[in-house]
Amino acid sequence: MKQFDLEAAKRGEPIVCRDGKPAKFIAHVPEAHPTQKLVVLVGENIFGYLESGSWTGVNDDESDLFMAPKKRTVWVNIYGTSATVYCSEQDADKRAISWRIGNRAYPVEVEE
Repeated sequence: MKQFDLEAAKRGEPIVCRDGKPAKFIAHVPEAHPTQKLVVLVGENIFGYLESGSWTGVNDDESDLFMAPKKRTVWVNIYGTSATVYCSEQDADKRAISWRIGNRAYPVEVEE
């Protein structure tokens, strides 16, 4: 999981709890108590967090915050025991070799 980034969360990038629950950034209140500086909605409940995204600051907790994984599609040409990956289907088709399996590029969703 990608470490929580307060500035990215402020910009609206998606965040999740360690257990995979989606979370929504509400506010950053620098003047608040350290455990309440970050205000987040998880499900229907509002919680306070440390600025680091940690729930307690002591142990790993299922409620700790992380940046949500970003998903994207890549296109793969498969050749027997090897494969090549491209950013678009058009690139994969343009660079294909005649022995490409299935005579097509295959979409694969990856997480970053």
